[in-house]
Amino acid sequence: MIYIHYLLPVNSSADNLWTVLRDKVDNPVKYVSGVSTFRFEAWPDGRVLRVMQRNGITVQEIIAVDPSARSTTFELKDHPQYRGYIKSEVVTREDGTFLGYTLSWEAHSGEEDFDGTHAWFKDAVHATQQLAEAMEPVRA
Repeated sequence: MIYIHYLLPVNSSADNLWTVLRDKVDNPVKYVSGVSTFRFEAWPDGRVLRVMQRNGITVQEIIAVDPSARSTTFELKDHPQYRGYIKSEVVTREDGTFLGYTLSWEAHSGEEDFDGTHAWFKDAVHATQQLAEAMEPVRA
């Protein structure tokens, strides 16, 4: 199993960070390399199925957006190698705004690529942090 968790301070408002997390749901081409096409299918329970063509492979994710918790969860659906989810959330505390990001994946069979997964996930988390900070940094 691959489990990675980050909690990073973000020098921006919680609203700006939430805007970035929502945009990552709606515009995967901006955030996920290799995406050529995508479409959404609304589900009756409020979640959506996002189907993307990425590097010649179909990737399906069941996405839950919780505005009250300011969190998004991307659950893999029928993935050829892994099952699991990625959750992102805005965490506000008296000492600031933080970006919480968790990846929890398990391979169906065979070896798991922890190093490769960790490398791109780390880049994605830091890119999200930087996008929020570029919108309007919070002055100390």
